[in-house]
Amino acid sequence: MRVGLFKPPTLLDCCCFSSRFAITTTSAFLRFILCVVSFNVGKFVKVVYSVLCFSVAPWATVVGLGVRCGRHFKQLLSQRTAVNAPSEARTHKLCFNFMFRSRRSCLIKRLSRLATNEAQRSVEAVLRRLELADLETLSTAVESQGAEETPCIPLPMGEDRWPTEPHVQFCQFWRWPDVSQSKELRQLPNCHTSQDPLYICANPYHWCRLYKPVTPPPPYTFHPQEFPRIEDDATVASEAVSPESRFSSNTGTSESSQPWCKLAYWELSNRVGRQLPLSQHVINVFADLPHSDGLCLQTLTDSQVTNDTSVIQTRSKVGKGVTIFKEDHEVWVYNRSEYPVFVNSPTLDPPNTENLTVYKILPGYSIKIYDYERTRYNQKMMDTSKLTNGPIDLYAVRISFAKGWGNPRYARRCITSCPCWLEVMFHVNR
Repeated sequence: MRVGLFKPPTLLDCCCFSSRFAITTTSAFLRFILCVVSFNVGKFVKVVYSVLCFSVAPWATVVGLGVRCGRHFKQLLSQRTAVNAPSEARTHKLCFNFMFRSRRSCLIKRLSRLATNEAQRSVEAVLRRLELADLETLSTAVESQGAEETPCIPLPMGEDRWPTEPHVQFCQFWRWPDVSQSKELRQLPNCHTSQDPLYICANPYHWCRLYKPVTPPPPYTFHPQEFPRIEDDATVASEAVSPESRFSSNTGTSESSQPWCKLAYWELSNRVGRQLPLSQHVINVFADLPHSDGLCLQTLTDSQVTNDTSVIQTRSKVGKGVTIFKEDHEVWVYNRSEYPVFVNSPTLDPPNTENLTVYKILPGYSIKIYDYERTRYNQKMMDTSKLTNGPIDLYAVRISFAKGWGNPRYARRCITSCPCWLEVMFHVNR
């Protein structure tokens, strides 16, 4: 311990620091304990030495001196010589650095415990490179698992201090240990750094994994008579949107006053609430998010009493639900929940396909559910002579929560057998 290198603070330094110490005794003591627990020997020696310097005098004398010093603080500073200025700077720097590093140390330890087992060895070294505000943002995002809306964590691109791309590394730490390349990920619409060529967002919950179709399941036989009848909006109870619903319009894209689709929520063959026209480019559909705007299914189902156990169980699995967002000529869905969702779409299959393939989307993944250009192509390639089960709806997508359909493994042959599902009907120039 090279204690001799530290110069004892002057009397004025002791007075200034002692007055603050007397007022914030509890917080200072807690920071002292955190310092001891962290086993940081260098920091421990500095703090002990500083505390001993101003605690030699009796407590009453220290408090009284601090009060008088605070009362005439400006006068004392104006009378001081330039020799004491570096000492004052050192004293205040020691105080604030101690507070700052204690908060940083706490956040780093907390985040390292939340990391995956494979990443715990290297995560602390990476976290020490972040600013305090970024650590707090990262802590909120990781602890809430994306339920809380958090800002971006912009980091410079192409720096040598990052062994791999920072957003890939952070996704490995707290979401998907098997992610290895940036092309496996996609930015979500709530990320503001997507158009920035110099910075990239390292918030792991501003990214999702791209769905890669494997071998598609066998198609099911579609029965037109089983498809539900669309009721008139006037005959259905409304209030489909949560009270504070303003939707998320943080994508940076211009919003149109004309709706680009309609959204409906179904339970089995019964539609719950009215059809909801969407003009904003992003909507969250969820059950129990604490702070979010969008379509709250719990608000819808409060007035929909059911005794069906499958519906009740599936409602409890919706959780954070899905995010549906439109970008240019494409529409995507991101699975935010903890259970898979199942999707079929006319633009995910070849033209003239009557039995649409149902795709299973795991939590954290996204898939392009609709392509306007592909729809125009399907319109041109439509051959009604090959259709044996009636016309094909080229302008609708169905999304089922937690329960699949159509595959021989499932007892549910059609979408109306699914307990909780969404229907997205697109407005396309035909």
